[in-house]
Amino acid sequence: MSLSSNDLKVIYTVTAMKFSYEKVVDRAGSLRRLYRLQRHRVWGWHSSIKEAENSVKENHCDMYELGYYPHVLIEKVPEGICMASLIKEIQWYKWVGGSKTGGYKPCDKPKGYSNTVAFSMS
Repeated sequence: MSLSSNDLKVIYTVTAMKFSYEKVVDRAGSLRRLYRLQRHRVWGWHSSIKEAENSVKENHCDMYELGYYPHVLIEKVPEGICMASLIKEIQWYKWVGGSKTGGYKPCDKPKGYSNTVAFSMS
């Protein structure tokens, strides 16, 4: 029996992240700056996209942690063994504004990560 992604139960994971620039020397000896994932943490999962979006927009449990996690990603993850091809990114967010007055706002996927998926499963 073959299952499609539509047949599987899903959860919506909420993963907070921090990216930063690092200076590296490439093989030619040139100094370059790379945008790298510095740290990440899965803050939780929800059974509905609305609950996941609400937890990000309201910064539940202080996911931002005073700048420790300025990016958040919601991913749609099917039940079972991790099959990265079935995990779908729903929305990226980035903190905009001050620590007390700001909030997570929708944004594009960070540059250099267009081929990276399943952040919540790593």
